Amino acid sequence: MILSTSIPAFSLPVESKTVTQTKTSSSNDLPNSIYYDDGTYVGVLTGQGVTKTLISGSPADSKIVTGVNDAYGNWIDDGRTQKKKKWGVWSWANGSWIPRGTLDQPQHDEYMVHGWTYVQLDTDYLWLYPLSQNYRVGEYSGIVYRQSDPAFDIQPANPEPPRDGGFQIMESYWSTWYYTGTVSKPDTRVYKYSQNYSGTVTLKASDIKSNPVSISGNEYTNNNIYWVQPNNQFSIKISGSTATANSDYKINSLHAIMKDETNSQINFNGYVNNSQNTSSNGTTTNSSVLMQLISTSVNRTSSTNTEANFSAKITQDNKTYYIYPLLRLYQDGDYTDPTKLLRETTLWEDIKKAVVKSDGVAPNGIVDCYYDNVTSDMSINVSNVVEIGSGVKRIWAEYSLNDSQLNVVEEDLKNNNGIYKGGKNLQDLFNGNADTVNVKVKAIDNVGNERTLLSKDTDVFTLNANIVRVLDPHDPIFKSGEKGILKINVTGGVDRINITFPTELSSLDDTLNKEITLTPQKADSIDYEFFIPLETEMNSYNVQVKAYKKDKEKVVYPPFSVTGNILDELKTRIRLMNR
Repeated sequence: MILSTSIPAFSLPVESKTVTQTKTSSSNDLPNSIYYDDGTYVGVLTGQGVTKTLISGSPADSKIVTGVNDAYGNWIDDGRTQKKKKWGVWSWANGSWIPRGTLDQPQHDEYMVHGWTYVQLDTDYLWLYPLSQNYRVGEYSGIVYRQSDPAFDIQPANPEPPRDGGFQIMESYWSTWYYTGTVSKPDTRVYKYSQNYSGTVTLKASDIKSNPVSISGNEYTNNNIYWVQPNNQFSIKISGSTATANSDYKINSLHAIMKDETNSQINFNGYVNNSQNTSSNGTTTNSSVLMQLISTSVNRTSSTNTEANFSAKITQDNKTYYIYPLLRLYQDGDYTDPTKLLRETTLWEDIKKAVVKSDGVAPNGIVDCYYDNVTSDMSINVSNVVEIGSGVKRIWAEYSLNDSQLNVVEEDLKNNNGIYKGGKNLQDLFNGNADTVNVKVKAIDNVGNERTLLSKDTDVFTLNANIVRVLDPHDPIFKSGEKGILKINVTGGVDRINITFPTELSSLDDTLNKEITLTPQKADSIDYEFFIPLETEMNSYNVQVKAYKKDKEKVVYPPFSVTGNILDELKTRIRLMNR
């Protein structure tokens, strides 16, 4: 049944339009194209060419500067500093002044005599003016180096000294110091890069948005694969929403689109009536026996959220289905008219799909089960395990008395490089009360497929007996009068042995029959020695041997035969001796 109730008509936005947008950057890294998304329209806008505009700064430059720093550390272009004064020492000899050298500091008490006056000018110290210094004025910086102008000599003036060899000290010459060098500035230009982008954008697909497919009720999930048993029901949820800005647009149909490995397709369709109340209508198209739709329910809330819940099952083993969501919005809510389809979500989005696989075959393997009668130890190995579906979940052994389900002991077999191993002592397992122990080895996969790999009864209460001659050969073929041994082996906690010879022998020797009391053990052995009575007639015989374990018993009949009399051989020897 398809529901069709009209709702008020609405106008959809235009499907596409041209958009221009400008992007700016402080570096030339604008992309060739940009993705546009304003919440309603989306698309790719193509750049129309980058424009470069100078905002501030200047290019790199260099220049030569000359000058000095003033007393406050400020640079003075073309400045000079009287850096160092030298004091010349002159002597008068033979009517002329002769230079004797220079002094950094005049020596007043030695040279400034005879009333000559001397005025010392301020002297700057050399360490205040290093060979080089850093220059930084405005944007320019660099290293400038100390320089000096040529020195000027001044000879002494009159009056002449009072005698030959007299000295006069005065300022002889001075040097003027300054700094010069090449300084530079970096490129400080700052640009703005801008580009116009233009293109055609379309109505945003997320105006109707589907969520990833949700699967529940399956038996096992691993690596985003949902495993189910054939014919077991599971649930598929398809859901989505429309944009809040377009709250007038309501989703009208939800579909679970399923494909198998051959691309055979099954559609589960859920429809929503035109009201905002819950309604349901589910159908399948291209239906296949491999997947059956059980039931559907569809709901749309008063907001823009909508969901459909489908119950499904896979009816065959080893099938894989890929389930994709598809949501549709129809004009006027009329999903009965395909021409009124306004919008639908993108189909075949792998990010939203769900993978469902069926597994109907349990694991298999080869079981090697060995029981040691002496120690009562049972060892179990399971090899060549084959599981092509959901994977082995567990391989275990079940031990029970006489295949009874009332007292079952389970043991998980441990995986050792692909071989599952385990084992128990069957006597200890049941506190020595075991007679026959049934061992079942089972395997189950992750979806619950179970297989019994082995079911075996093990007799832990055993009795074995045989008769041998003491003399060689040891086969149980006697002459009357010879000695024999009855060898008895028991397992399983035997507490008593009863030995009964045939009446043909026990009537001749009433000590032959014997009852032996034992302390119950896992395994025991008895060697019972006896003689064949001389009067025993030639024939085949059996000895009855019974073993008792509480109220249980077992019996065996080891055979022997009598073929002559030991005295016959003795008589023959006597006759030979009398000849």
